[in-house]
Amino acid sequence: MYIESLKIENFRTFEAAEIHFNLPGQRPASDSSLPNVSLLLGDNGAGKTSVLRAAVLAALGPILTSGSAGYVPYSLVRRAGRHSPGPARVSVELLLHAQDGHPGKERLETVIERTRGWVDRFQPKDVPAWTEALWEEKSPAFLMVGYGASRRVDPNAGFSEELRSKSRALRYARVAGLFEEAVTMIPLSSWLPRFAAQNPGRGVVLIDEVDLHLHPEWQQQVIPTLARALPNLQFVLTSHSPLVVGTLRGANVFVLETELADGVRRTLLRPSDEEVYGLSSDQILTSGHFRAPVLQLT
Repeated sequence: MYIESLKIENFRTFEAAEIHFNLPGQRPASDSSLPNVSLLLGDNGAGKTSVLRAAVLAALGPILTSGSAGYVPYSLVRRAGRHSPGPARVSVELLLHAQDGHPGKERLETVIERTRGWVDRFQPKDVPAWTEALWEEKSPAFLMVGYGASRRVDPNAGFSEELRSKSRALRYARVAGLFEEAVTMIPLSSWLPRFAAQNPGRGVVLIDEVDLHLHPEWQQQVIPTLARALPNLQFVLTSHSPLVVGTLRGANVFVLETELADGVRRTLLRPSDEEVYGLSSDQILTSGHFRAPVLQLT
């Protein structure tokens, strides 16, 4: 499974936005723009994490809305001052493969209703028959994993796969770190040997703040290394690091900009219109990617 495009409406800081992600195999392998990478760049609070969450909620919506995953949507519907917005809607155009049991292109949408408090509610919708594999935890179908910015590894001594499986459905557990700060990651020693012996197939990897805790030299290597080592996986990443941005072509970068109108903020999302590949950190920091002000609209 790959996500071709994502539409967001009335979700967190987004009034309306759409993004077409890069896909593995989209361009020749010799193209230095890394065809399987999309990087989101923007100020704190602009909504980079919200884009990752919206992708999960749309693509895994059938299992999340069933209530079986253990996820409660907290304050996701846009609350714009005195205005009374409608429900939030997130939808994806998916490219499915043989491993998903239903090759071809399909669309999924998740609707989230605002309640009087801050805990929003999913609106039940018809679940397409072709999503049945979502409930098969050992199936390679609909592979999606996500890593939030609060990344802590579960101590090996206290790790228990059995206990984890009882608290969260596996497909939600793979992305729970994007929604819950207290979620810990499975120790490398518990899954890497099995992963090395298997073909991960096709799927989506979402990483918030990919440069987190990395030495500057590693920041300059992390995305190209991941993208080339796992060419069949689609990577959607966020970062604030000019060192990370400098390793990518303009086609890989998407910029989030905030505008202010009548005291209400909203975020705009657009492809990069600048080429910063190979530039120094100083040059990148003074580019439009890092010095765009909040737009004041009257």
